[in-house]
Amino acid sequence: MTLMAKSFGIELYFFTAQDIHPEDKTVDAVLIEGNTRKPKTISLPIIIYNDEDSYTDKAAKEVRPLIKKECYLVRNGIVSTKQKIYDILNADGRFKKYLIETHIVETFERFLELFESYNRDVILKPEDGMQGAGIVRITFNATEYVISSNEKKFLFKNIDELKDYWNKYFIQRKYILQPYIVSRTKYGNPFDIRLHAHRGAQGKFCLIPYPRIGRNPKGILSNLSAGGYITSLHKFLQQEYGDKWEMVHHKLMYLGYNFPDYFQSLFKKRIQAMAIDVGIERIGDLYELKIFEVQSIGPGTGFLEKEVSVMNMEYLRYLGECLANGTLNNE
Repeated sequence: MTLMAKSFGIELYFFTAQDIHPEDKTVDAVLIEGNTRKPKTISLPIIIYNDEDSYTDKAAKEVRPLIKKECYLVRNGIVSTKQKIYDILNADGRFKKYLIETHIVETFERFLELFESYNRDVILKPEDGMQGAGIVRITFNATEYVISSNEKKFLFKNIDELKDYWNKYFIQRKYILQPYIVSRTKYGNPFDIRLHAHRGAQGKFCLIPYPRIGRNPKGILSNLSAGGYITSLHKFLQQEYGDKWEMVHHKLMYLGYNFPDYFQSLFKKRIQAMAIDVGIERIGDLYELKIFEVQSIGPGTGFLEKEVSVMNMEYLRYLGECLANGTLNNE
């Protein structure tokens, strides 16, 4: 971002909440030039490209009123649970066909009721989980109940054993339950398509789509944090779907180009970036897209640095122009 800022003629300074002086609205910041860090006292910037987790400590709380009054924070995510996001999308209905039925389960009895209704094959996710942590698949294989994570598998001979395990490991957290969606490669590896939408020039969402593929055919996760990998979208679709790849690609692009603006329309906060994780399920001769999750707080950009840095600078320039002439809406 430092290198790209120079290309765009943008002054990019680094500082923390502790560096802000509310009494005179100045900041002890750092400017990076080449390999040199240059300290500089500056006026409080109008635009702050904030770390979404950086305003929770004591120093941050002290300057928060000033920041809210004087500055525009670029990174705004929707702070909500997976279930609430599902409920909002489900109630609105415009993209309902892409949703996977989602339920809160707080008791074993409720789990069992849903488990039976979904043909004894479900996914459990911690409602507050991130990066695939704590996700398990629970199935019945004709003789045993099976709980699978990405690395481990547990077998239970009967309902009582399953209930004992539930009471020991699941009772402490709130989980959501979904029917299991088969989104796997021809070799059996789990995968999803991440549709990364990021604001750039003129404040519009730009799309970066890519497949995430799990390395373990017996696993349930494709997350990169769980050891997955990425590849070219076109190459992946051509290998997996043959002469139907263009049809699948068209469906993905329709969702990728239309869903971000739709999702933004449901909330007042201007969302800077979001990730829509999509599974592809085969139903007969058709391929249906299903949204596993929508993430608008810190969607990963660990290997998209070049693309994201360009879009960030385009967006920062746009925000500066809008704030200068008073045309920024949707706050």
